[in-house]
Formats: sequence, structure tokens, C-alpha cells
Amino acid sequence: MSEVDWTPWEAKYKRTGLGQPAIHPRWVGSAILYGLYRGIRSSRRLEEACRYRFDFMWLVECRRIDHTTFAKFRTKFHQPLKDLFRQIGHIALTMGMITLGEVAFDGTRVKANNGRFKTRTAKSLEEKLQALDAIFEELSAKIAAADAEQESQGSLTRLPGELADVERRQKQVHQALEKVKAADAARRKDGVDPEKNPAQIPTTDPDSRVMPNKEGGYAPNYTPTLTTDGACGLIVDCDVTSEVNESHLLAESVDRVEEAFGRKPEKLLTDAGNNSGQIMQAMEQRGVEFYAPVTSNQPQAGNPAQRSDPPRACRRKPGTNCRATIMGNWINRASCMMRRT
Repeated sequence: MSEVDWTPWEAKYKRTGLGQPAIHPRWVGSAILYGLYRGIRSSRRLEEACRYRFDFMWLVECRRIDHTTFAKFRTKFHQPLKDLFRQIGHIALTMGMITLGEVAFDGTRVKANNGRFKTRTAKSLEEKLQALDAIFEELSAKIAAADAEQESQGSLTRLPGELADVERRQKQVHQALEKVKAADAARRKDGVDPEKNPAQIPTTDPDSRVMPNKEGGYAPNYTPTLTTDGACGLIVDCDVTSEVNESHLLAESVDRVEEAFGRKPEKLLTDAGNNSGQIMQAMEQRGVEFYAPVTSNQPQAGNPAQRSDPPRACRRKPGTNCRATIMGNWINRASCMMRRT
């Protein structure tokens, strides 16, 4: 981090000569980036790490950085932190740590800050909007009646608290309704009937979308993606989408890597979910060797569903103890007991 130019960061601090000097951005930025590397994102967990973990204590030279400082720093230096990420990548490339000879691309699923059932469809949003319109008209009528009797401190240009709150909620519902209608239109293009299977917009975190969880089921989620260098494992590009499939981000990630480091990767590795002719063509046009598993519908050896003697349901009463093992005639599958013929 000593190779990074911190002058633009220092210019954002006001030197009044009063109070305790601010902690240099080098230490706060270093802790945040190292925390991302170690899987620590929370400001409070970063504060705890700087107090009790030897690696963080060594990094910040035993400085006491509280969670408020971390939180304000992220907000104040959001874009510079992105630029710092690129600077570190360039330094690693100069040192030979990053080679870009082989990179890997993959995505995962992260739950949004939204409850599973805190979602609304276009129909429910329209009903909510009608109810808010009725409340707004009722409150406006009450204010007009009060204005007729005596001068009111509020007006429709500067709404009183209760009426202003209703107007704010109306705007939020309008924005959510536009998003859910756009989502329904996209589903219609994909061959999904929005009447039978309408899109759902999360109310607390409207930028997220309802999609499958990693552990099963459905909930509002995001799909973050990473591209890492195969030689050292450093992240060379990242992105977040609210769509289920991250395949459309693969070519964009390769382009951003070339833009950030001045050269494109030689080889790209990814999983079978990104193995499509469109992606292969995009990589061929960019001169990048593409590697992905080939999915096959052929039966695999040892698959119980393809055996000539498949298991048959056990005739014993469910829950009855069975002394047989997998190696014998009886096969136990969780709470269900099976046997071979």
C-alpha cells in the first residue's frame, strides 16, 4: 500500500487544527480491502479485527479504528476505493503476481436485505396505490377545510408531516410498479405468462429479485460475480447483478479486465452453466481461449437410477428398525428404507 498515491484522498480532509488528527486513509482503506480478502465486510467486525486479530493489528500498526469511521469512509470514498482496487491490481501485475495467463469466472448467490414474503406483484402494488390515493385525497380535503376556517401553517406546496409521508409512499409504490411491469414484460418475452406466474418485487430492497437460494427455496437475492487470476488468486474483476443467470456478464468482465490491466487474458475457465455457443463466439472474437465442462445427457456408470436391479420400496412399516446395511440386501436412504429385488 506504500506504492499507492494517497494525495487525492488526503485532499478531501479539512485541516482545521482543532481536535485529534484524522486517521490517514491508507490505514482505513488497507483494512477494508484486506477485510474483503479475508471475508470480513461488516464495519463492526472490522473494528473488532483491528482490536484483536494480529494480522489486522500489524496492518494498521495497532491503530484503533471504530466502526463509525469505517462506515463513513466507505460512503465518502466509494469511487476512490474502486480506483484503489485497480491500482493494487496494476502493482501486482508489475510485481509479476498477476499474469492474466489464466483467469476463472464464476458467480454465486447472496441474500438481499429483504424478507422472503416482503414482495409484491403488479396487482398488489396497484391495489396499494389506490389505497394511498384515497388516503391522500382524504387528508387533502381535511387540510382544505381547516384552511377555510383559519390560516394553516402547512400548505400543499410544503405538505404537513402526515400528508408528506403519504406522498413519499406513493412515489415509492410508483417506482416499484414500474419495475414490476418491466419484469413482467421481460417474462412475457421469455415465454412466461405473467398472469399465471407474475414477477415479484421486494419491498425493502427493490433492487434485488426473487430467485433460487443456494440452499434451496426462493428469496430475494443478488448474483455477484468474480474473475480471478489463476496464478495468485487475486480478484481482477467483480460485478453484481439481480438476474438469475450471470452468463451475460462474462464477456463484459473480460472487456473490463483488458481495460483495467491493458491486456486481455489468454485463457478463461468457467463452469458448465456458462457453456453456450454465444459465449464461445464472444471469446473467439476477443482471442481468448475458452474452457468449460461439457454437459452430457448420457447415463453415467454407477447411477442407481440406471441399474438393471434398481432399489424397490421396503415393505416394512416406516420407522421400523432394519439391521441390514448398504452392503447387504437393504439400502437405507435417510428416513426411507429401500431394498433390492
